[in-house]
Amino acid sequence: MDMTTFNIDRLLFINLDHRIDRRDHIERVLSPCRWPAERISAVRLLSPELAAEESAPSLNALSIWKSHRKALAHGLERLADGGLIVIEDDIAINRDFFRDTLSLPASLPGDWEILLFNTRFRKRSIVSNGIKIRQRWEKNAFRAAPAYLPAIKKTYICNGAHFCVFRDRGTIEKIIGAMDAAPAKCHIDSFFGHNFRTYALHSRSIGFADFESDNRLAGLPAVRPEVAGHSAPVQPAF
Repeated sequence: MDMTTFNIDRLLFINLDHRIDRRDHIERVLSPCRWPAERISAVRLLSPELAAEESAPSLNALSIWKSHRKALAHGLERLADGGLIVIEDDIAINRDFFRDTLSLPASLPGDWEILLFNTRFRKRSIVSNGIKIRQRWEKNAFRAAPAYLPAIKKTYICNGAHFCVFRDRGTIEKIIGAMDAAPAKCHIDSFFGHNFRTYALHSRSIGFADFESDNRLAGLPAVRPEVAGHSAPVQPAF
């Protein structure tokens, strides 16, 4: 595959304060990284009262939303002319991925705003004889070429904002403005994929570590729009 290069100014990783195991992991992963790398303390909302009357599918979704918003604002203050990478702390990256510049497929359209690496895809659920049938995740979907997410959102669900690339300062300002204006917060991968010129890419150099997610642990209550004092509809996961 023909490749081109893209300048990266900074990399940020999102990590919960109490997940020292994940922090140790991601700092080892990033040891060969040639871009300035910083930690962003993740937001963790443990009660509906902390949602501050914001509407979201769950406390987990709102926590992730706020964590990415925090990372983007931090990155905006520190970018020069290059791009920003924001990753979550369960990512695994081969050493050969890290170079002075980011390698991207030459077939990637030049108007991209966001790149999501190694997302998962499955077709939207179908209804057969009145029964809703959930489709399986497709192992090899959209690996051969960049996938333009707004064009496939009605057919496919895309999951994963673990490795995000944001093109430049102007793009980040646009995203932050849209996040702040959103009347109801949603899953962050849905938001990135629906509202911007976002492409999904696959890299063999990127994978995932085997950590138990805090989001699945007991004691993490849900927050619904009616709990937070809103009646606005919640966007479905992309």
